[in-house]
Amino acid sequence: MSRYSHDLIVIGGGAAGLTLTSGAAQLGMKTALVEKEHMGGDCLYYGCVPSKTLLKSSSIWEQLSRTPDWGLPGLNNLPPVDAVPLMSRIRSVIGSIAYNDSPERFRSLGAEVYLGSPRFTSDHEVEVETTEGYVKLSAPKLTIATGSSALIIPFPGLKETGYLTNREIFNIKEIPRKLLVIGSGPIGIELGQAMANLGSEVTILTKSGQILPVEDDDMTRPVKKIIENKGIKLIFNAEVTRVTKASGNKEVKYRTSEGEQSWRGDEILMATGRRGNIDMLNLENTGIETNGRYIKVDNSLRTNRKHIMAIGDVNGKYQFTHVAGAEGGVAVRRQVLGLPASMSYAAVPWVTYVKPEIASIGYNEKRAVAEGIRYKTVETEFSFNDRAQTEGETSGRIKILINRKDIVIGTQIAGPHAGELLSPAIYAVNGGWKISRLYSPILPYPTLTEIYKKAIGGYIGDRLFNNRVRSFLKITRGYRGSGPV
Repeated sequence: MSRYSHDLIVIGGGAAGLTLTSGAAQLGMKTALVEKEHMGGDCLYYGCVPSKTLLKSSSIWEQLSRTPDWGLPGLNNLPPVDAVPLMSRIRSVIGSIAYNDSPERFRSLGAEVYLGSPRFTSDHEVEVETTEGYVKLSAPKLTIATGSSALIIPFPGLKETGYLTNREIFNIKEIPRKLLVIGSGPIGIELGQAMANLGSEVTILTKSGQILPVEDDDMTRPVKKIIENKGIKLIFNAEVTRVTKASGNKEVKYRTSEGEQSWRGDEILMATGRRGNIDMLNLENTGIETNGRYIKVDNSLRTNRKHIMAIGDVNGKYQFTHVAGAEGGVAVRRQVLGLPASMSYAAVPWVTYVKPEIASIGYNEKRAVAEGIRYKTVETEFSFNDRAQTEGETSGRIKILINRKDIVIGTQIAGPHAGELLSPAIYAVNGGWKISRLYSPILPYPTLTEIYKKAIGGYIGDRLFNNRVRSFLKITRGYRGSGPV
């Protein structure tokens, strides 16, 4: 094509696409941003923001139900939660953030924003169906950042019976009396725990043998204990066989090692994974390769058509907003600045906002074993942390993985405010620190951060306070004590 309409076309206005668009437009590229639905993507409207808002409200309600745990009078006969003002608060929080991702803001940065459904007509051309008709765009460079949506397993009868996903649950009119969550990943566990706190009788059914299966089992045990103490029923190693309507309720039949069983209740929440939003793009007109659910990319986030990149959830790598933003930064370097750049996922942090929170950076034991990495663990429980005791939040633990040179290669925290507590470990893993560097600073007392000192102090103490060191000091210093007996 002798002349293009733009220097760059970005398809998708989520975290990845907005990062690239912002950089490209401000650096002088004639940039077209195409968004089918909401600027800000799933994270703003159906993911991070509404889910964390819901979790906050539900945690407050859960604490009100157990005020005697803090030595306060019990609040008897609490009224049922009204979903309408709860959902209104969620929408207000979304609204307070939305301008940062709005068409107006990105137009002010120099981008041209097109709101409509895009489809490729060639590997350099995109047609956008807007409310005002069709717009044809073309560019020498393009980036797909269309995100992901819920993967719905077509269980027999599911479509006819109806279900919720992470989209619909933030617009419910009533808190379900009985809720079945299918799936035990972060979305299923977070939303299941939130709805239980709000009064739902929740059952979580999963084909896995563990909740949050990417995490080490010992890190999920505190979550499992709290979930079960709340009355949430966990059904593992289960296979759904049929979904039907029965006497005004929804019924799910499933099979376990104990045979055929069933659940009956008000609502079903599908949390069985994600898939890239690629179906309506007409990728066959570009020659771009997929694996069925996601677009294939190399370490530089390029598709097999090297002038087209795929960033964010749509490439199926790590489906986190902060990773999408980082991938957008790689795209800025490649697409805008023309510099070599690639994406490393070796030190991706993440947090699952259950109670207690689970946060991770670098290797956990599962990944270390899978890659043949030799490691040692340094760990302790939150029950040994004085601030956790004062807060009444002692469930959980920290586990630091180190290599044979005592360098931190990973950390997992299951405990109160684990996401905030992960920051020292993020610096340690990215900086290749020895574990002693995490121990050396003076920390204020009492704080949750002291959990690091408690864990590392035990490790250092075993190396210092032993018979070999005592014998050496007796000889060199003339000390006469025997030490612990």
